Amino acid sequence: MVSRIHEPIGTPEKLKEAMHSPRGDAPARHPEMSPARHAASHGYNAGMESNACAPAEQARCWNLAAAAIIAVTIIAVLKLHIAPALIVGLGIFLWARWMLRLLDRGKGRWVARPLVMMMTVLIVIALGFLAQFGIQRGLDYLIHQGPGFLTQVQALVDQLRGQLPAAIGNALPTDIEKLKAIGLTTLRDHAGSLASLGREGVHAAFQLMLATIIALAAALATRVASHEQAGPLTRALAGRGEDFLTCFKALLGAQVYIACANTTFTIIYLYGILPRFDVVLPYRELVCLLTFGLGLLPVVGNLIANTLLTVIALTHSVLVAIVSLTYLVIIHKLEYFINARIVGQKIHASVWELVCAMLLMEAIFGIAGLVLAPVFYAFIKMQLKLVRWL
Repeated sequence: MVSRIHEPIGTPEKLKEAMHSPRGDAPARHPEMSPARHAASHGYNAGMESNACAPAEQARCWNLAAAAIIAVTIIAVLKLHIAPALIVGLGIFLWARWMLRLLDRGKGRWVARPLVMMMTVLIVIALGFLAQFGIQRGLDYLIHQGPGFLTQVQALVDQLRGQLPAAIGNALPTDIEKLKAIGLTTLRDHAGSLASLGREGVHAAFQLMLATIIALAAALATRVASHEQAGPLTRALAGRGEDFLTCFKALLGAQVYIACANTTFTIIYLYGILPRFDVVLPYRELVCLLTFGLGLLPVVGNLIANTLLTVIALTHSVLVAIVSLTYLVIIHKLEYFINARIVGQKIHASVWELVCAMLLMEAIFGIAGLVLAPVFYAFIKMQLKLVRWL
């Protein structure tokens, strides 16, 4: 037994060769170690390396599953036509969480939560009253200014009759009574569409209200379980959700820049280009304010502002209306590249990538797909980079 303990372990040359063997090779076997014992020891070391890599692979699988769940949810939102509710909900969630973090520093959580809830509710109610006031004033204006508006339309029709070819000009109404008859016939033929539009408006308002409640509740909710107690899928969903919010904040920042750019181009057109040709349109100040306010709404707000400006230009002449519409369409298409440029800088994506994603999702999902295309593409690319597939 004693002689076994004091046996030499090998020559110095063999010991040096074993110590300097490459890392990827199998470790040198002790001269007195049996092959079976050496294989068992080597298998144990390989098992330890495999167990060390297992958590990383599991985290990667959970991250992929969470990203797939979020991506499928966004596609379902687009297919169900509830993208406006999602956008409003995410905006309110970011606002409430930002205010909560800001007030937590000085007033404490139990004081900050009621303040944030009251502020958010008051802002939503104020926006609702402003929308109702604007719609009511618009309807009152149409009712009181109806006869004068019809006179302007008839004057415009007479002007068009002299500028258009005879085959088209003869088909236009010759007096106000015929114009009223055409309007009443159009309203009667599309009464069902107008009724469905009203129902869809009420349904959309209900969805926005639910989105507001859910977003506010999610922002003010307390964490039931700590990060260590949560399951792996919960942790992965929380991380991927933060990635999606990061992409959404990039879209909001880009939308502010787009609203400023669109307003600047409109001011240049109304106050710089048109006056050089002795054309001064009415309500220029109001158009500029509405262009900025509506420009904060992705795509839809810009379309409403462009339509308003085209109608006002149409009261001056058909040529000014056509030029205005062409100018606004060019600006609208340039916004694709402005949006892609701004968002691309924040998510490290090329302009052509985002433009292609916007065109593709617009063709598949319509305006909602166009709005969410930069966010969706940025999120997918971020997740592919996270798992090192890009």
